[in-house]
Amino acid sequence: MIQKTDNLGKFRHEYKLAINMSDYFELCVRLAAVMKRDINAGHDGRYRVRSIYFDNIYNKVLNEKIDGLDNRIKYRIRLYNNDTSVIRLEKKSRIRGLISKKSAVISSTECDSILRGDIGFLKDRDDGLSGELYAGMRSQMLKPVTVVDYLREAYVYEPGNVWCGYFRNRSGLPLLIKAGLLMRRRSLIRSA
Repeated sequence: MIQKTDNLGKFRHEYKLAINMSDYFELCVRLAAVMKRDINAGHDGRYRVRSIYFDNIYNKVLNEKIDGLDNRIKYRIRLYNNDTSVIRLEKKSRIRGLISKKSAVISSTECDSILRGDIGFLKDRDDGLSGELYAGMRSQMLKPVTVVDYLREAYVYEPGNVWCGYFRNRSGLPLLIKAGLLMRRRSLIRSA
């Protein structure tokens, strides 16, 4: 399945802050008065985000983040609300403090192939991003290594192009621990 990539090439500012529960409740009330809920939110105002991040045997991507490198790239596979009908391959770039994201939709079968290391098809897709991941998996020995799973509560203010999100119940586990066994990787993307 080949679908167009939503590669706008736009850069944005992104700030992440830790807040306590008291501030969280206060901000929710204030934001709800002037912002709309993210359209992906369920009846409780939240939605689940599950990502599988790629890194190499030296944890290059993780170490660049820990070291605060200003220019870095990460690849991930992401889905929302455990919905496997829309799975995204994403590349997130940080360049001089600004963030850019490229995204391409992949099928569940393609996702399973990537998790198994069967990646030859990536170089034949016409979205550009798949070829970049293929090159990274070959030249940098990137592989899927970590699953991050969390609930997101988000607000949008369209006139100013502002998005504000809260992340709760975040867990990050090595891929093989989360999946159980190598043979059970397929169920990883579908498990609750």
